[in-house]
Amino acid sequence: MANTQDILYIVLAVAVVWATVFLCWALFELALFMHRTNRIVKDTGEKLSRIEKAFFSLKEKLEHSAGALGVIAEGGRAALSMFREHEEKKGKRKKKGKLLEEDEE
Repeated sequence: MANTQDILYIVLAVAVVWATVFLCWALFELALFMHRTNRIVKDTGEKLSRIEKAFFSLKEKLEHSAGALGVIAEGGRAALSMFREHEEKKGKRKKKGKLLEEDEE
């Protein structure tokens, strides 16, 4: 029969085996957690990079649009001044026509 010391050694061996299994499982879970964390950080970095590129692209488009808007505004001013000049000339002609009609009467 086994004496008490043999039983103690068997229990200690089983405890060491279970502790080893637990530590291996904990190490595996830690490695899996670190892998997931690394993937999340990488994906987040890529998304931030895409957002940054989108903002820079939008900024460039707005800058180019602002430059074109200046040209369009100048063209609008020129067209408006030409329209005003045309209306002033048209108004003077009408006044001359009315004055001539009044003189004929």
